[in-house]
Amino acid sequence: MEVVTIGIAVDATNGLVLSIDELPGEDAEQLKAWLKPILDAVDADVVVSDDADALKIVSDESGRSQKFARAMSVAIQTHWWMNSPH
Repeated sequence: MEVVTIGIAVDATNGLVLSIDELPGEDAEQLKAWLKPILDAVDADVVVSDDADALKIVSDESGRSQKFARAMSVAIQTHWWMNSPH
């Protein structure tokens, strides 16, 4: 099974989808190259994400705070578990 990394950026104040992109990977530098222009364009103060360490690095390096969305992380893990061979 091929793993594809998808980046989804949503404006939390109004629910507007800002970006849905296939990303080359999920390390901090790749996420930063994708996310920083979006953060700058909307003048974001906060990055809300699952518990990905790479996104914590991106928020720190871009001067934004990060909020952890536990429900997002649980949904991702549940989806992965249900769709993986047991």
